[in-house]
Amino acid sequence: MSNAALNVLGFKPQVINKSSTEMSDILSALDRSNAVIEFKMDGTIITANANFLGAVGYTLDEVKGKHHSLFVDPKEKDSAAYAAFWEKLNQGVYQAAEFRRFGKGGKEIWIEASYKETDTARIAAENAKEARGEFLANMSHELRTPMNGIIGLSGILAEMNLGGERQNLAEAVNSSARNLLILLNDILDFSKIEAGELTIESIPFDLHKVVRQIESLQSPMASQKGLVMQCHIDDHVPRGVVGDPTRLQQVLNNLVSNAIKFTEHGSVTIRLGGHENAQGQFEVRIAVEDTGIGVPKDKQAQVFEKFQQADASTSRKYGGTGLGLAITKNIVRLMDGVIAIDSEEGKGTTMTVTFTAAIAQIEDEQDKTDILKTITLNTDAAVLIVDDHPINLLFMRNMMTRMGFNRCEEVSSGRQAIDLCHSKHYDIIIMDCQMPDMDGFETAAHIRELQNGKDRSVIIAATADAMKGAAEKCLTAGMDAYISKPIEKDKLCAILHRYIPGNGEQGARDIFNHDHLYEFTQGDPEMEKSIIAMFVDNLKNDIAALDKSFQAKDYQEWDSWVHKIYGACSHVGAAAMADICDRAQSLTDGQEGEIPVIHAKIMAEYQRIMDFVPDDMGVEPQTRAATGAG
Repeated sequence: MSNAALNVLGFKPQVINKSSTEMSDILSALDRSNAVIEFKMDGTIITANANFLGAVGYTLDEVKGKHHSLFVDPKEKDSAAYAAFWEKLNQGVYQAAEFRRFGKGGKEIWIEASYKETDTARIAAENAKEARGEFLANMSHELRTPMNGIIGLSGILAEMNLGGERQNLAEAVNSSARNLLILLNDILDFSKIEAGELTIESIPFDLHKVVRQIESLQSPMASQKGLVMQCHIDDHVPRGVVGDPTRLQQVLNNLVSNAIKFTEHGSVTIRLGGHENAQGQFEVRIAVEDTGIGVPKDKQAQVFEKFQQADASTSRKYGGTGLGLAITKNIVRLMDGVIAIDSEEGKGTTMTVTFTAAIAQIEDEQDKTDILKTITLNTDAAVLIVDDHPINLLFMRNMMTRMGFNRCEEVSSGRQAIDLCHSKHYDIIIMDCQMPDMDGFETAAHIRELQNGKDRSVIIAATADAMKGAAEKCLTAGMDAYISKPIEKDKLCAILHRYIPGNGEQGARDIFNHDHLYEFTQGDPEMEKSIIAMFVDNLKNDIAALDKSFQAKDYQEWDSWVHKIYGACSHVGAAAMADICDRAQSLTDGQEGEIPVIHAKIMAEYQRIMDFVPDDMGVEPQTRAATGAG
């Protein structure tokens, strides 16, 4: 028996009188959802894709096996028109029309849709979908592999502070490669959306932090153009909500990037507001305002269409694929939200995203930045890098060396990796997944069999496959972690820190109390770095004066410096040093004999602080030696 499929061409605004609804002109033109529900000819639902389920508010388990009339008004089911419709459908007559249907909770939905029989057509469509997935996975690998080298090596060059024209060229190459990566990610995301494979998480997260991070990320780009970047968060907006922070950040990053791109003078402003509804949820409203070129009224609906911009001249002048806002709009729809545009040509644009989120309690610990984790890595760990591409090997070798690893080896094939693992143990193996002859999955399986559960290496999968299921495939193959190419240093450090923390890390956690620091910085890493740099810069002078008074046995002067250092350490949260100094300033007459012991502890703790803080925090190595401390 043939089955039937409902192909939804567009979800209309959720009101009957569509002509008077707000934004109907936009939504009626834009909501091309590629939503499909398939059912047997007796009306039993077989399956539905994510786009359809997201619109009606049900999960697949809630609708599978139910009758298709689940979405139909009971009065309509009994009508002669409904019976005639099904009679024609059973005769194989293709039908397209506008329907009123109902989602979960009685939510009214107007749709433009077509019903048709499907059998061999469905099989062909599934085969085409599978072929497209394989093609995109292969293209992702082929493009990301050289981009990994270009982005990585140009980034290393840029970090070398080459100066002058060489510095400009290195940064230009890195920036251009990252722009290519953005375009590739747009294409992959849009493909996932069309296939119904883009999913939205539902986890507690800090809404304020997501918005602030966008401001921090985009401020440098705004500054380069001479624009003022602003962020306003209403006091009553809760920090903790439930949703998908990564996808929300993608939406806001896209909107703010566009605002900066199309604004030559003035400002870009992010406004976070909203209100709590009667159900105790928060109606989030985020607006991105700019003073840019604006969009003509007759072009505003078009900006959300795929491969479209306001006009051809916009594309020529500003670049882009025309996918960004189409992706943004679809992500917002999957969040059960709405995106709206309000613009006036020559005066600016406001893009507004609204969605409903449950209010959540979040722990500060999730949001705190544990500064300088990279310096607590066990850089004595034995590392094996496996990659068939010589440029990737060059990049990884340079990156690991710059991170301080001194026991790195590299091979260009899975078989070579297995041969080495026969005779030597590696703490970390960074494994490329797509290699000829023997891929990373097979190689990892052989290594696991060889180790037989003993002296187990940590295998980190490095793959250029960004399609759905890539991470699961790596973990199923016996690998411990997954990182996508192009490999970012910070992401790799975060993974390494889980598996090879430095031996002294636990003892170092009392150097700076991160709870205390967070009160000053609210998790802002740049502010944290600035505060610590200022603290250390002053500490070196105070310690030099303290040591000088100690050598002169001027204990009254020594005590005054102890008091000053105690105050500074208490303010910044340098807990261990503060404790030692507190003991020192508590000494009474007749306890001078304890001063040498306490002084030695202060100097040792000072050295521990200086060893903990990296050179790039503004404290030069020669400055440390000049104090004479230690």
